Amino acid sequence: MGSISGFKAITIVKNYWKVTDGLKVGGTVGKFAALLNFITGISAGSGLEFKSDLIIDDIDLTSNYYVYEGQTGIKVSAGITVDPARLTTNVFRDVTTPLTGVDSCSPGWSMQQNTNIPDSRAYSYIYFNANTTQTSLPPSSNVFYKITGAPTVINQQRFIAGNNKLTYTGNEPIVGRVTVIIGAKAPSNSVEFSMALAKNGIEIPIPAASMGAATNSQAFQITLNTEVDLVANDYIEVFLRSNNANAISLAVSDMQFSVTD
Repeated sequence: MGSISGFKAITIVKNYWKVTDGLKVGGTVGKFAALLNFITGISAGSGLEFKSDLIIDDIDLTSNYYVYEGQTGIKVSAGITVDPARLTTNVFRDVTTPLTGVDSCSPGWSMQQNTNIPDSRAYSYIYFNANTTQTSLPPSSNVFYKITGAPTVINQQRFIAGNNKLTYTGNEPIVGRVTVIIGAKAPSNSVEFSMALAKNGIEIPIPAASMGAATNSQAFQITLNTEVDLVANDYIEVFLRSNNANAISLAVSDMQFSVTD
């Protein structure tokens, strides 16, 4: 079909494309928008390709139909610069690979209700079981300390999980819904603990979750559900404190730690 580049705004609406190769977009472009186009006949390459030399402010692809067997629907080459980009309600019928080069979790891209492409979301989940690493809790009232242990990463969509913390990598601000569950055994008599979330290394003391007094080796569980505002590179961690001087350390044996938008 050919290539387009160098326009401040490219808008393609209600066109019927029947070509063996699709449209390629490159160069410096302000905005590219495609709405209600029908793309068919593709037998080589992709229906739409954003080339590696593309520098663009916005991409908006809404309600386009890609109807051909095999091949690729939309190809995003490595190295392009774009923010934001939006794919909404596009249909890919019989197309082998609807999207290549990015996915619904790529920073700057928002994808909703496209066939065979998961919706965009921010979500991460880590956990550990049978952890024996002690969290140091010096006997100082009302001081929180980060829980220590080596977690297993289950999911990290728009998050990076490392060093027992979750770092948000998305471009758009979100309100993260956080759930933390920890389990341990009390190391001494009449000990009490509280758990709180920390953002960027600083604890958020309210809300916190606490337990009642426990005796030696008594198993307990603490659950915390809360929300926290997150922008790019913010990170959250789980902090713990001893509410009295009877415990100076605790091995949190089990932890589940998740956040989603």
